[in-house]
Amino acid sequence: MSEKQSYIINAKGNKASISIVGGFGWWKNNSEQFTNKVDELINAGIEDVEVYLNSPGGSMFEANEIANQILRFKGTKKVVLGALVASAASYLTTYFNEVVASNNTQWMMHNPILLAEFTKVADFDSKKAMYTNLRNDVIKRYVNRSTHKKTAISDMLDAETWLNADQLKAQGFVDSVLNENGDMPDNAVDDLKALNVGNIPDAVMLSGSQPPKTQTKTHMEKVNKALGLPENATEEQVVSAIEALENTAKKAVTKIAESKGISAEKAEEIVIQYESLTDKVEVEGDFLVVGDKRIK
Repeated sequence: MSEKQSYIINAKGNKASISIVGGFGWWKNNSEQFTNKVDELINAGIEDVEVYLNSPGGSMFEANEIANQILRFKGTKKVVLGALVASAASYLTTYFNEVVASNNTQWMMHNPILLAEFTKVADFDSKKAMYTNLRNDVIKRYVNRSTHKKTAISDMLDAETWLNADQLKAQGFVDSVLNENGDMPDNAVDDLKALNVGNIPDAVMLSGSQPPKTQTKTHMEKVNKALGLPENATEEQVVSAIEALENTAKKAVTKIAESKGISAEKAEEIVIQYESLTDKVEVEGDFLVVGDKRIK
């Protein structure tokens, strides 16, 4: 799996806000990190927690331990779902009192994936028992959170089921749906494929084909720097700076035209050509060259 972001935790009053973006496992977003953070919050007297969860999933054992830490909060436990909540991440949602989906949430449940080592024949029986216990716990959690019975949940796990926000609400997996969209976590498609997820919905595939937000941010920082703007410049500031550059370019074209004794009408024609073609304007002897046009 690709590298993930760590937790982002803020506390205000008696409430902790925790953001979990990316997969969980020993690489990042692991239960040890999470436990240390929760210890700090509990020791500070925090009782309520709200988690933002946007994740392709990961280790079931890590997800289970994160869930154990969530249960330590004595007050309300709320989770808001981002654009992607899949695999172990969807299982984690069953530990909250209130589950809220974003308008574009894509949610997936499937059978647990267990990587086991075998050194003797007897290991097969013990590993099978461990997997059966794990899967039964997953079924129980989904049953308690939804309108479905055990057999239906088992079938949904076998089928690797994807649900959108409206379906989640109708089937009881979430309590409400926000009238706003969440962002897809970086490298979502690659991470899902690493988990052997086969039938990835088009909505996820299309979102995952976009450049990672961190990459887009880097590009925008370069654009802002080139425009002489601060890194955190607003969209309005960027648009204004670009418009100013365009006006400067138009004035330069007009000035060159006038210096060549070209009429005002011709100068306006050149400016229009420059604006539509965004071509380089050059002077060649007695001619002004705009794209493939030579104006005397």
